[in-house]
Amino acid sequence: MALEDITPRIWFLLIVGWAITILLIQTEGALAKGNYRFGMLFLAASLALTIAFFRKRMIALVITGLGFILVNAGVTAIFHPSFVGICLTVGSAALLYLAVRWHARRFPGLGAKDWKKIFENGPNS
Repeated sequence: MALEDITPRIWFLLIVGWAITILLIQTEGALAKGNYRFGMLFLAASLALTIAFFRKRMIALVITGLGFILVNAGVTAIFHPSFVGICLTVGSAALLYLAVRWHARRFPGLGAKDWKKIFENGPNS
């Protein structure tokens, strides 16, 4: 997969997936601080974006979100190691691996060349 292969639609879905991930992280932070109004607002916004853009492509959202957390927590865990950072890095890598294996078992006919189908209307199309 090269950057030239990524269409503008896939870029848009990646950015929306990253935004959903950030909103869910903000939800957790707001709820942990006791700021329930903003926590529910962030949660509602992330759910609205998920329903609007990822209704039939949940595996794309899972891969995008876990990849985003893996990259950002992984860089932080290398330079500022902490127990939480290492757990986030290892946990997101393990969950990403398990999600990809589950999806490969669910749709055995998809190969490496069919990666764009994940971002289209799902692998069933």
